[in-house]
Amino acid sequence: MADIEYTFPLDFAEVVWSDGTTVDRKIVKLTDTTAFGTKTLRIPFDATGKKWVRLAVWDSAGDGAWLQPVGVK
Repeated sequence: MADIEYTFPLDFAEVVWSDGTTVDRKIVKLTDTTAFGTKTLRIPFDATGKKWVRLAVWDSAGDGAWLQPVGVK
């Protein structure tokens, strides 16, 4: 779960993860948002056997915000 605040309407969110051998990702469209908003993202994925995960959110102006990869316990 991630709580985000944004200025421009959002385009999509991307969750990227790896088990140390392969990298995979899931993209969620967020084009239903309007300017100057907040949103709670809940993007389910199976963390079993994964070593790290990263979240990126991109807006309609092409700006990105992301978290550094976080180790999965």
